[in-house]
Amino acid sequence: MTRLSFGELERFYEGLALSIDKAGPENESLFLAKLAITLASRLESGGVAQECLKVALGEVCGKTGRAGEKENG
Repeated sequence: MTRLSFGELERFYEGLALSIDKAGPENESLFLAKLAITLASRLESGGVAQECLKVALGEVCGKTGRAGEKENG
């Protein structure tokens, strides 16, 4: 699998931010869920999709997996 370059990631981030704004606060969660499912459907491995979930949740919630309860130390 080919990874995106830094520039491509930056352009994706900008497009993501604009798309979230366009969807509006009332549709933000739905938009992000649909985007995640669309991206996952294009992966060649379910394992990669599961790993992406773990990485994203870890970055948002820390190693405990719960928002507001980041691991100390």
